[in-house]
Amino acid sequence: MMQPLRRKEGDIGAVFDEIEGIEHRRVWLCGGADAAGQALAVNRLSEVRVTIASTVLGAGPALFEGKQLPIRKLQLTDCRMNGSAVDLTWVRERD
Repeated sequence: MMQPLRRKEGDIGAVFDEIEGIEHRRVWLCGGADAAGQALAVNRLSEVRVTIASTVLGAGPALFEGKQLPIRKLQLTDCRMNGSAVDLTWVRERD
């Protein structure tokens, strides 16, 4: 059964521990580059899905934000056209 969306604040590692405690296997993380950077920093990121749409502004937000983020190896596993955009999926290569 699908659970409703929930908003969480605080230590992202504790949030991921709570998610694992209720045995969710796939989680959609929203929060922009800051939240993604925090997940990367605590080693809790396993897949990245991005939709790239053209822009007339010439710039966009960062995918990850954070100071001194650890290096993570990601393998591009899917690339699909989505109208005038492109959906990309990278999967984390675990050591």
